[in-house]
Amino acid sequence: MWDDFDDHDGVRPDRIRVQLFSDGKRTNKELILTKATNWQGEFTYLPLNRQGKEIHYTIKEVSIKGYKATITGNQYQGYVLTNTHMPPAHSSPKKRGGSTSETNNKSSYPRTGAKESRSLLILGLVLVLSAGIFRYQIRAKKS
Repeated sequence: MWDDFDDHDGVRPDRIRVQLFSDGKRTNKELILTKATNWQGEFTYLPLNRQGKEIHYTIKEVSIKGYKATITGNQYQGYVLTNTHMPPAHSSPKKRGGSTSETNNKSSYPRTGAKESRSLLILGLVLVLSAGIFRYQIRAKKS
């Protein structure tokens, strides 16, 4: 599985290597997982016991630059390997699409409408205040 916003930064590798460990020791078995294999694989024909003791199998991924691997599950139900993208703190993600000015403007913020709301609030207060002053002047003229 991938936790990288559908490869938003465009750095997902084409393949990953998953190694099999038997009782904590690396075996010579390895899977190559790709998009074509739906990032899934299976180690088959593994012995269940060694010298009368059950063998405990685990997996480990060969590390991928910019990703942190998390492995959940067990040898009976299967393992799930999740790669979470960890972009460097100093770099910004690659943007897809958008105008050049938006892409190059490092101080751009998402448009939330807060500025327009503040303007409308001030306009409303001015109108209410103006109406109050106008009403006061009309009452003053009548008296």
